[in-house]
Amino acid sequence: MLLDAGSIPAASTRTPVSSIKPYEQPANSLGFRGFFVACRLGRPCAVGSVVAKGDYQLGFQQVSELLPVPGIEFVGKIPESLQSVTRYAAGIPVSAAHPREARQFLDFLASPEAASDVASTGLDPLAAH
Repeated sequence: MLLDAGSIPAASTRTPVSSIKPYEQPANSLGFRGFFVACRLGRPCAVGSVVAKGDYQLGFQQVSELLPVPGIEFVGKIPESLQSVTRYAAGIPVSAAHPREARQFLDFLASPEAASDVASTGLDPLAAH
């Protein structure tokens, strides 16, 4: 499918030229030498939505952004060695009304008990690292 795709949308808030660079190297490594379209309309676009509409045959975006989109099939991640990792962080304001509960919630999200729920959203569970 990758080798037959005429164009591939890649979402970014950056300029169109820089937004496609992270996707070109993985696709080139996999043998694709096609044309990338930076999907940018002043804000990030939902790559899955434009694929579901039939505007593109294939799209690259974070798994967590693709899974909830009706009308597309998630076929898999690109190889780990080609991944561009997005890290998320959490903080508790010093003036939080319930800092203990906030800490408990963050601890839960990082726990083995939450790992399957976190993974079901397309994110890598913290417990896996």
